[in-house]
Parts: sequence; structure tokens; C-alpha cells
Amino acid sequence: MTDATDQAAPPPADRSPRRRRSLGSFLFWLLVTLALLWLAYWWGAREIAAAALDRVTAAANARGYTVECTDAVSGGFPLSLDLACSRAALAGETDPLTATLDGVAASAPLYFPGRLTWDSAGPLALDIPVSRLALSATWTASTSHIDAGFGGLAAVATRIEGLNLRLRPEARPIPLAGATAELADIAFVPASGDDYRLTAVAKALSPESEGGQHLPAIDLDADIAAVDFGGALGTDPGAVFRAWIAKGGAIRIDRRQHAAGAGSTSTAGTLVMAPGGALTGTLKVNIAGIEALPDLVESYKPGSRDEVAQVAAAIMAFTRPVETPAGPTRELQLGIRNNVVSLGIIPIGVIPSFGF
Repeated sequence: MTDATDQAAPPPADRSPRRRRSLGSFLFWLLVTLALLWLAYWWGAREIAAAALDRVTAAANARGYTVECTDAVSGGFPLSLDLACSRAALAGETDPLTATLDGVAASAPLYFPGRLTWDSAGPLALDIPVSRLALSATWTASTSHIDAGFGGLAAVATRIEGLNLRLRPEARPIPLAGATAELADIAFVPASGDDYRLTAVAKALSPESEGGQHLPAIDLDADIAAVDFGGALGTDPGAVFRAWIAKGGAIRIDRRQHAAGAGSTSTAGTLVMAPGGALTGTLKVNIAGIEALPDLVESYKPGSRDEVAQVAAAIMAFTRPVETPAGPTRELQLGIRNNVVSLGIIPIGVIPSFGF
């Protein structure tokens, strides 16, 4: 007789298929829940953006401006909010102004809240009769990036390639027909500490005289900091600027380089802006190729070579030779007091005031 305990116990039931089904069901419903949450997030962001756009349009209308977006197309689901216009237009009624820009497309990625990318095919047309300014501009590529947060506008960067700028003959604030540039790059971004920084680069910027002559190409490179400005431009940049100036706004020029032909200049120093926009401070200027200055200015203003040669000789008398990493230069110090620029005790020019 066999003992019951000697009989083999039945093998345990295999529950792995059930566990796999449970795990698969859990993942399925998790994905469905996440998809619904993302849909709600996208839809909510779309409604918030539409309300914000309505507020901006209403504010512009209240100030006497009309904003239009022709053939508006919105979309971007699921990763972004997109808006495209065949033409964006701004017109002022109180202050006469018209501006049109063709082929505008804006995109705000939802995975990077606060970032807006702006592309435009162009051309741009701008007419400001009060300032006697009327221009048109075309380019091969143009992209802008805008960062904003709860504190308002934080950073703006624009890059334009293949720029062709034309000033209409009836409204030219300067005696030029226009200009071309291989590259124009400008950015307003927070800097270290509480400073705010402006960087600007222009490659092969070539002004065109009213007679149609292309003048020597210029390369520009600037790096300027607004000291203790704060980390954002805010919701009203003009008010932020005025508050910064009221507390003694200091501008530190870390690098400002200008090269044209065989000559070049670099500038560094600190200026303080008064509430009325007047500047006071000192600048150290290094000049290379000063002997080429008369020929360079002659190309911009025919008949000026002899006069500029005398100025160049005077500059040589007020400068000292300095060796720099870029080669030998002549160094001078400019004093600026309430926008009056002086070389030693001799006033040599006036800087226009800036108003905010």
C-alpha cells in the first residue's frame, strides 16, 4: 500500500500568461492615459496661446494699430503650436506706420515651454513717414528665437542670411541707397550675474551709395553688456529700460570691432546713460591701418581725402603705438561727457541721445 505522502504533488499552475496579459493591459491603459493627458495639454496650450494672441491684438488696437494675419493656418499637433500667415501686416492710425512681412511661420514646441521660433520668407516692407524712413528688405533665410517665462520676455535672437536692404529715394534718413550683407546676427540674452548682453555680428556688410556704387565691405562684431539690468526684458521692455537708466544704467563694451578694407578699429570701455539718454564715460580705441583711412573715407565721400588725411595725422599725434594679438595698432582714449566726444581737451563729435 502506498502512502499518500509518497504520491507526487501536482505541478503549480503556470500563471505567467496571466501576468503578461496584466502587464500588457497596464501598459496599454498607461499609454492611453498619457496620450489623453498630452491631448489635453496641447489643447489647453492652444487655447491659452489663442487668448494671449487676442490680448496682444486688442492692446495694439487700443493704441491705434491694426494687426492682420492673412490666410492664417494653425496646427502643430502633437509636438508644437504652429501659426502661419501668407502675409503679416501692421498699420498705425495715430502714428502713421505700415509694415508687411510675407511668408511668416511661428512654432512653439510644447516640450520646451516659453520658446518660440519665427521664420519668414520675406520680403519686408516698412514705411514710417514721421521718421522719413521707407525701406524694403529681402533675404535667403531668416530665423528668430524668442524665450519667455513668467517674468516676461527673456531672450531674443535673430539670424538673417543673404540680406538685401533697399531705402526708397523719397525717404532716406542717410545718403545711401541700401546695403547688402552675407550675414546679420543679433541677440539679446541674459549674461552672468545680473547683467544683460547684446551681441551683434555682420559679415560682408556692403553699403551702396545713392549713385549705385557698392562701398568697401565691413565686418562688425560687438559684445555689449547692460550692467545690473536684470535677467529679463519683462512684459514691458521700455519700462524695464527706463527703470534701469533711473538707477544709473552702465553699459560695458567688452568688444566692438569694425573692419573695412585694410583698416580696423576695436573699442572697449564703460559708459553711463542718464535718464535723458545722454552718455558719459571713457572708451579705449585701437586703430589698425590708419594710413588707409583717407582712401577708405574717400570711397564713401568723394573729395574728402585731403581733409581726412589731416584728421589721420592729428590722430597719430594723440595716439601711442601698441602691440596687440592682431598686430600693431595705435591706441587712443576718448572722453565722453553728456554725449560730447573729446580727444584730450578737443571736442570731436556728438553722439545722438537714446530715448526709451
